Amino acid sequence: MYDMKIAFFCGSLARGGSERVSLELAKYFLHEKAITTSIITIRYDNNEYELPDGIQRFSLSDSKNVNTYFEKLSFPKKIVKLRKIINQEKIDCMIVMGVPFCIYCIPACFGININLIVSERNDPTHFSGKTIVKICSRNLMKYADGFVFQTQDAFNFYSKVAHEKAVVIPNPVFTNENCIVGDKGNGQYFVNVGRLIEQKNQKLLIDAFSIIASLAIAVLGWFLTPWLLTALKTPADVLTDSILYLRIYFLGMISVLIFNMGSGIMRAIGDSRRPLNYLIICCLLNIVLDIIMVLIFHLGIAGVAIATVISQAVSALLVTRALMKDYDVLKLTLSAIRISPSMLRSELRIGFPSGLQSCMYGITNIIIQAAVNGFGTDPAAAWAAYGKIDAIFWTVCGAFGIAITTFSGQNYGARRYDRIFKSVRICLAMSLGVCGLLLTFLMIFCRPLFHIFTTDMNVVVIGVYMLRYITPSYIIFVFIEILSGALRGIGDVLFPTLITLGGVCCVRLPWILLVVPRRHELWTILVSYPMSWAVTAVLLILYYFYRKKRLAL
Repeated sequence: MYDMKIAFFCGSLARGGSERVSLELAKYFLHEKAITTSIITIRYDNNEYELPDGIQRFSLSDSKNVNTYFEKLSFPKKIVKLRKIINQEKIDCMIVMGVPFCIYCIPACFGININLIVSERNDPTHFSGKTIVKICSRNLMKYADGFVFQTQDAFNFYSKVAHEKAVVIPNPVFTNENCIVGDKGNGQYFVNVGRLIEQKNQKLLIDAFSIIASLAIAVLGWFLTPWLLTALKTPADVLTDSILYLRIYFLGMISVLIFNMGSGIMRAIGDSRRPLNYLIICCLLNIVLDIIMVLIFHLGIAGVAIATVISQAVSALLVTRALMKDYDVLKLTLSAIRISPSMLRSELRIGFPSGLQSCMYGITNIIIQAAVNGFGTDPAAAWAAYGKIDAIFWTVCGAFGIAITTFSGQNYGARRYDRIFKSVRICLAMSLGVCGLLLTFLMIFCRPLFHIFTTDMNVVVIGVYMLRYITPSYIIFVFIEILSGALRGIGDVLFPTLITLGGVCCVRLPWILLVVPRRHELWTILVSYPMSWAVTAVLLILYYFYRKKRLAL
């Protein structure tokens, strides 16, 4: 047992990053090193983390609001109270979780024999507090005995103050993490985890990543469209119109990415209704513009593509305006748009593995699309319409996968492993029930659904055959979605990803490349889906029970 006492100082124990780190470190020092540990906060707050047994908690105020007039007047009293706690508890070392808190801790520790360590986890260039607090804390922090920074950039920012007393300890980042929804991962998801406050710098994800990615996709799409459609064996009678449509569509990529990322951040803030309203407006506008462009201006395929781009641009403008005007917690400033090389490198380092997995799904679907196109125009049209209809299933199934990932992750952090396994069983039952009803609906009403997209009876007959052949096997994919989602939630990403890719690369691709050319029939292509899903599901089930057994030990 170490004969010393350590205290962590933070604003409260509300559910934030530094607060969680404080609790985890306090538990580590107490249980692993047998060091007496306590936590000192400025105030109590709502939705706080549960305080572990054996760790004492002190608060400088009983109020939950630090912005009231009387609370601001009591600032000197808080310093006096903090000094009293340090003396009474005989604290040997205090770890301050944030540079702004130096305005409390440095004066309180003046003249006391105590080691003071300052940890800064936020982006110091985006300080959300008052200017006077920023100036005072930066001048006081030089009296600390040591510093811990999360990034090299933060260290460089404070280098004049920190000198040789600082160390950089980055957050652990799993670069192989992914958030692919469904078997047809289309790469539109970019996940950023963190509280939506300015120091976290999420708005750079919209500014830099959206603009760079969309411009790159637009340019590549414009020049590669003819080659891609030719490689897909697009029938000659629709090739010219397809090239025209896709080239115009690619020009609107910046609107698509801005809407996807912006609406994702709005939902994370808790505003899910407004993105839905914007999407409804976009869809209705698209329908109206389609009619105007085709029936009034007689622009044909080009008019349909232009209508799509305009409606997407309107949705992007609505999202951008909302982020600029309606949210105090995260405000987008157009004049601040810039490219940060360090942030861009971080995004690519984290996102590239997930992008690679999306590419594998995309490559597989391209090869299958090319094989289907080889059967002629009618099967190609039926496959396109089928892709629109079965999107209903992927949306519903993906929602269950996201839900179990979130729930299992929360319970894994709380070490409630029993609730993880129970939630998997419940989510699996719910998903099988809902998806089963949905698949039954698709099987029964597939013919009228196909008539929505085409009046060609031959296309409808082929599409119905495709849907009724593949759709029953979607039940197998429910197990893949739920089990892989649960494993992602507990931080186990590598093996589920390898298993999923193994089903695609080792089963579906060889079948398409080797068997389909020898037996050129439509069912030969369709059977590749249930085959690959069955292999993947069996391996995932076995691996899930292996991980369950390990967690139960």
